[in-house]
Amino acid sequence: MRGIVERVASRLRRPIDFQAVTAMGVDELSCRKGQHYLTNVTDMKRGRVR
Repeated sequence: MRGIVERVASRLRRPIDFQAVTAMGVDELSCRKGQHYLTNVTDMKRGRVR
């Protein structure tokens, strides 16, 4: 699963204009036991994952 997450994240990485974001949701998920986490940042008004 780690390879998939890294591949998708590298494709979606781009500069983000945060001036248009008025409500943000942040969630951190444990991908594996130990210290491996995935952080999900969402524009709550538009429903987009950033």
